[in-house]
Amino acid sequence: AYPIATDADVRPALHRLVADAQYLYGTREMLRIVSASSSRVYRYVFDQRRNGGAAAPIHGDELQYVFDNLDASHRGRQRPSDAADSTLAREMADAWVRFVASGNPNGGDLPAWPTYDPRDERYLTLGKDPSVRTLGAQPALDMIRDYYDRKRYA
Repeated sequence: AYPIATDADVRPALHRLVADAQYLYGTREMLRIVSASSSRVYRYVFDQRRNGGAAAPIHGDELQYVFDNLDASHRGRQRPSDAADSTLAREMADAWVRFVASGNPNGGDLPAWPTYDPRDERYLTLGKDPSVRTLGAQPALDMIRDYYDRKRYA
């Protein structure tokens, strides 16, 4: 599930394994469980590179956008933002307000946000160019699920 060809591939493969085990696997499994009893489940992936920078976002970076509060200190420091950040923050905050009020985040300037369905696993990516994408096959997440299932029932 995490192929490597050289010693240099080990560290990136371990990073992917930890990210998958700690974040992506749990998110996918929770979405699958909740969507079985509710049709109002939405998934997003935050992919905004703050101030047009090169650094990919990390866990929790979207929170200032959700609350449209880009000027707040983040992880102990001020971070610059640009017009694209401000636009996305406004759109995200508006979507979250709509979701809280009605159970549906749709209705603003973002693309139509599909409800989560485990058969196609569509989600809205929130970043420079918000768009709907499909998660697709995830053999690494399936491997983690199978590992936990074996441990649970061993």
